[in-house]
This record gives sequence, structure tokens and C-alpha cells, in this order.
Amino acid sequence: MGRQNVSDGLLAQLRLVNGYEEGSGGSAVRHSHTVLNMGVDRAAIVLNDRFMEQGLLMGRMIQVDWHFTVECWFRHNNDIEQARADSDIYIQNIMGQIQTNDTLGGSCFNAEVMSGMVVDENLVIGGKPFLMESLTVK
Repeated sequence: MGRQNVSDGLLAQLRLVNGYEEGSGGSAVRHSHTVLNMGVDRAAIVLNDRFMEQGLLMGRMIQVDWHFTVECWFRHNNDIEQARADSDIYIQNIMGQIQTNDTLGGSCFNAEVMSGMVVDENLVIGGKPFLMESLTVK
């Protein structure tokens, strides 16, 4: 199960999340921040982050754990309290989708959100303020 395969599966799951599906005002993309200049209210951007490889005791099998960063961007009108309330909802929606389909559509054995953090609330892109949270998916 290669990195591209798992990345495809993660992106497909994000596009099923309420608020990121087509026509919702949100978008899920891979590797590109250009979507933030396109007027979206929310964006989930999948970035290939790192991997860990380890040998298994059985035979000569190798296990590879792929790690992805999902940057979750929330546009706001300088109402940080509302932006944080919105982020709570959408982050939980993303986590719920990954928990519900932890094989990411059959692209991996078991995906999980390992960690998350609020990165910044004062990011301005294209003249619009954003709050950004980062999730690590393994």
C-alpha cells in the first residue's frame, strides 16, 4: 500500500465529510494552497509528511506507516470565537469520517488521527483572515 494510494484514499474520505463535499463552500485538495485564494470558506489540504519503516518478526516482511498532515483552514471575518466554534465542528466531522472508514476506502489497513493542534488564527491570505489547524493522520 503505497503512499500515493493511501493519500488518494485519505483525500476521497475528506471529500465525503460534511462541509468539504462539492458545493458546500469547502474544499479538500492535495499539495496545493492555491485553493485558499479561490473564495472557499473551508479547506482541507493533504500534505505528504513522513513515514516510518520497520521489519516485522514474521519472515522478512516490512511495515510502512505513512504520516500525512491535513491542514484545515477556516476563513473568518475577525470573529475568532466563531472560527474556533466552526473548527470544533469540522475537525470532529473529519475525525469521525476517518474513524468510520479507517481503511480509507481500502487504501490502507488502519488509519487514525494521531494528533492535532491549532497552528494560528491570524493568517491572512488574499486579504482574508484564516484560522488553521493541523491534523496528523497515520
